[in-house]
Amino acid sequence: MTRSRLLFTGTLALVILIVYALSGCMDVPDFCPKIQARPVVTPEPATTLTPKSEPATILTPTTEVLDYFLEIALGAEFGDQTPVIRKWSSGPRIQVHGNPTAVDLITLAQVISELNELVGGLKLELVQDNANLDIHFKPQSEFPSILKEYEPGNAGYFWTCWSSSSVIYKAIILIASDRTEEVRSHLIREELTQALGLMRDSNFRPESTFYRQWSTVTEYSDIDREVIRILYLEDVAVGMTRDDVLALFAVAD
Repeated sequence: MTRSRLLFTGTLALVILIVYALSGCMDVPDFCPKIQARPVVTPEPATTLTPKSEPATILTPTTEVLDYFLEIALGAEFGDQTPVIRKWSSGPRIQVHGNPTAVDLITLAQVISELNELVGGLKLELVQDNANLDIHFKPQSEFPSILKEYEPGNAGYFWTCWSSSSVIYKAIILIASDRTEEVRSHLIREELTQALGLMRDSNFRPESTFYRQWSTVTEYSDIDREVIRILYLEDVAVGMTRDDVLALFAVAD
C-alpha cells in the first residue's frame, strides 16, 4: 500500500470518527457463528441512471476470473433468484447506525477506499442523512426488529432493493456488534461488497471474501478485485444473463 493511500485512508477514517462521535456510540463483545449468504428483495422501480464506468475493452478477464464472476454475480442467495446482473447506477450514500467501535469505523473507511478504486465511475460516500445504504451495528438478537427479512443465524446480513430494470437503489446491512473485532472486520467487507451486486457465495476459494463457509478473511484476494472491477465495467449492463456476459467477452459457453 502506498504512503499516499495510507494517508488518505487514515484521513477518511478520522473524518468518520469525528462525525460519528458527534452522535455518540461504542460497544464491543465476543464469539461468532458461521454466516451464510444474504437475501434480496425487489420492491418498487427506481429511475435508471447510466453509470460512468470504464469500458469492457480495457479488461479482458481470464477464463478462471470470468467463471468466478458468473458464479457470484448472477442472481441472489435468498428471495428472487433470477440469474441476471444487478448493480448500482450511482454511488451508494452510506449512513452508520448503532454501536460501531473505532476499529469498525476505520475498517469501513478502508473498505470504502478500496472499493472506490475498483468500481469505475461509481463513488461510495458516507453521509449523515438522505442515505440509501444503511449499516447497523447492533447485537445479533436485535436484527429481526431492524429488518423483518433477516434470516436467523447470520452475524452479518444484507438486504437490497432493485428496480424492474435490475438497478439496485437501496440496501440495509446488519453487523453483529456482539462479535469479535476480527469477525466484524470480515463482515463489514463482505456485506458491503455483496450489497453492491455480487450477491452469491462460493464453496471454493477460502481466500475469497465470497467464500460460503465460515471465514474471517479481512482483505480482497486478487480474484475478488477482478470480479468487482468486471461488475462495474460500463459494458456489463444490468439485466444481462450468463449468455450475454459470455457474448460480451466473446467466450463460447
